[in-house]
Amino acid sequence: MVKLDEIILQIKYEDIVFDRNVYSYCKNQNFTCPNYDHSWACPPASPFLKERLSEFQQFFLIGIKFDLENYIKEIQKKYPRRSREIIINKLYRNGIIEKELNGTIEKFLDERRGQFEDSFALWGGNCSLCTDEGKKCTYDEKEPCRFPDKIRYGLSAAGINTVETVKHLGIDLNWTNDKFTYRFGLICLN
Repeated sequence: MVKLDEIILQIKYEDIVFDRNVYSYCKNQNFTCPNYDHSWACPPASPFLKERLSEFQQFFLIGIKFDLENYIKEIQKKYPRRSREIIINKLYRNGIIEKELNGTIEKFLDERRGQFEDSFALWGGNCSLCTDEGKKCTYDEKEPCRFPDKIRYGLSAAGINTVETVKHLGIDLNWTNDKFTYRFGLICLN
């Protein structure tokens, strides 16, 4: 597997850029995310969490820098006929980067158990608790969430503008570069 670089940065609440306009990334005239209006953890069901996050004392931005170029080369060594497009589509569809980020978040929290009274995490991508168990989210059946205490909201679903937050912190990421891709989460502690 391609090496991932982790980004772990303690930040302040004031560093987080909240913006309800990020919901337009999920649904607009050019694009509708397949999770939009199909998950309790995604818009329009997900809550704007600015007030909830203000209740916490410590904040850690957790990120993954994924070497996309080398990942594609590695896969093409095994499967020479696969196109770049197919490899990238499968990478995103299978949530490989999100799973790595979520593992980093879980590890961070596990290493600090007992050092905080309360925690709240915003995860990479969409909530996958139900699909990890081979089930669908209950949203479309209009049933309550199976895991209301564990639901995994992403940064955008919480109303956080990730790009502006990262820029505000002075982190220079080349978002338009085809060589790397990034995913971020946020850990809030008391």
